[in-house]
Amino acid sequence: MAGDVPRRSRKGRYDKGEKYKGYDSSGLGHSLLLSERDMSMPRSNKPSNDILSRKKGGSPELVTPSLASVHRIMFKNLVELWKQYTERFAQTWAADDPRRELSSEVQNRLGQLDILLHYLNKALRLVPGDAEEVRRKAELFMQAAEQFRSGDMTAEKYEEFLRDATAKSPEQLRAEVRAWEEVVLFTEAFYFFAWRLVEVLTGSGAFAFDGFSKLEARGIRIVRNHLLQHPEKYKKNFQQSLVVTSNGPVLKTMTVVVRSDTGKVEPEAESVDRGLFVNALELHDEIKERIRKTLE
Repeated sequence: MAGDVPRRSRKGRYDKGEKYKGYDSSGLGHSLLLSERDMSMPRSNKPSNDILSRKKGGSPELVTPSLASVHRIMFKNLVELWKQYTERFAQTWAADDPRRELSSEVQNRLGQLDILLHYLNKALRLVPGDAEEVRRKAELFMQAAEQFRSGDMTAEKYEEFLRDATAKSPEQLRAEVRAWEEVVLFTEAFYFFAWRLVEVLTGSGAFAFDGFSKLEARGIRIVRNHLLQHPEKYKKNFQQSLVVTSNGPVLKTMTVVVRSDTGKVEPEAESVDRGLFVNALELHDEIKERIRKTLE
């Protein structure tokens, strides 16, 4: 895949366009991503969930996707639009019409999605670690890897360096595991709550809301059905893993693609999940557009 970070081949060369498979450091799919300069390091001893790249002729540069600040998909702005929608159609509903309560549920679900995103972003901020500390360690890793490849450092010294450099205190390990548990929890919860919102909006018969019968929400639907609720009916993917990408958390995969031209970390093309932020934005925009068209 052009533009992807190369991975070292069995022959010792770097094969451009290959995907990199990270490892699970916490039992929860913590995938680690590195540049071609660092690919010879043992996989179980690579630094944290940030991306390393090297400017041509320059020193290592850390590229950290700002997951918490850049990808804040807010559903709050849909609440006012939904109020306008219900004011328009509620005049035609009988006093006991179920859509009166269901319209309130829609408003509640929109607020709940924002709450879930808020806590997900808080957990994500704890996952990558301090950027300066990662940068410092990254430079040390790169220097040691270069010395090892050139023969200036023995294999024993290299292994000793890796053990010392990656050592974490029990408190750090507990905080990291807790953060990953929260990322998984809020990611999965988002899909279940979002799907309930879709079900309410696309009701039929006495429960139908004008303009929403064809709401697709493809990303939400596929992840909820194929990966969370009914995996046994589809590709039987029972992995309990998650990776953090520039597109948000991606469920049930350990493989990502690093774009060397942009520094973005993306799910591989075959991934069922395109990333929570992509799927959430798709849902947000679909709802907004259907309300707008219905109110025209």
